[in-house]
Amino acid sequence: MALTCDRGLAEHKRRLQPTVAVSVIEQVPVSLDAAERARLARLADTLRAAEPAVDATAFFGAQVSAGLGPGPTAVIEDHSAIRLFEEVGDLAYAYRSLLLGGRDDVVLIGVPRNPAFETYCRETLGLGPVEVLGPRPDAAGRSLTRRVLNDIGDELMDLGQETPSDLQSMQETLDRIMTALMAIAGATHESMSRELGWGYFGLGRRIERALLLASLVRSLLVAETDPGVEALLMESTLLAAESLTLYRRRYYAQPEIETALDLLLLDETNPRSLIFQVNALEKLVRDLPGQSARPLTIEMRRVIEASGLLRLADAQHLAEIDSGVRPHLDALLARLYQSVGEASAALTDSYFSHVEGPFQLLDTGTESP
Repeated sequence: MALTCDRGLAEHKRRLQPTVAVSVIEQVPVSLDAAERARLARLADTLRAAEPAVDATAFFGAQVSAGLGPGPTAVIEDHSAIRLFEEVGDLAYAYRSLLLGGRDDVVLIGVPRNPAFETYCRETLGLGPVEVLGPRPDAAGRSLTRRVLNDIGDELMDLGQETPSDLQSMQETLDRIMTALMAIAGATHESMSRELGWGYFGLGRRIERALLLASLVRSLLVAETDPGVEALLMESTLLAAESLTLYRRRYYAQPEIETALDLLLLDETNPRSLIFQVNALEKLVRDLPGQSARPLTIEMRRVIEASGLLRLADAQHLAEIDSGVRPHLDALLARLYQSVGEASAALTDSYFSHVEGPFQLLDTGTESP
């Protein structure tokens, strides 16, 4: 069995003293929208129909064949000697070794396998039954995180190419992005050490959830609407807040405004409710350095203020309508948004802004004015 490895070639090249400069050719990726891809696909079908030999490899003759030799070969591509090569490289580079393989060969790659590309190489390029071995799906956590981040980037790029009328495709893309983000959140929760950085991470998450939920409820549920439309808005709000399943399990009924507001804003057992975020935020702020001193810091006062507003609120009172709006709900959410926003700004000033006033470095024997 022959063994092909790029490491020996890289070591050999490193010993040589090049006498000429190496050319660097910039590759500029180009993205095509759905219409352009469809047009190219139709053009390819036309060319194949007019000239079937385009997909054939027999015309190369007997001098050209797939594989490195007459017997089985293991092809291993090692990029450890290439400093600029990513740990999880581009698919086009990772599958480069597959083009060297042939019938009964084994190719080892360093990225997750792509069955569609392997089928193309086997059936269209005529490489035959080449066995491809790749990393396990649960390989190193850092590689998994990087792969998930790359997937999110690809999905965002595809999302930018979607047409506004293709709502179904946009929804599917957003669902995949949400799934990837949940994977990162889970990996972070299980892997990140519980030090000071973990507390800052939790602060950002609680502040963001509180502000987003307050803004969402204020935008959708403050104004009075047709009962059918309001029912749809309540269901959509509960769904966006990951609370629709909990609502159905608890009430066994269609959403009603009082119970929906209670679950979204005032239920301390719901991990997605507004009061749950504020309570968690208060605990995280108390654990920060310098928060045990008196008087209370600005950020602690604003968080306690937000917590008090929610503890004293009543869902029935918030659901009351006056002149086509729910004024008590609107006022509460406006004050909560302001309090949490000011707490966020105060935390930034206290722990992330290192700006101090001027002071004298040398003693000149005179007092400062």
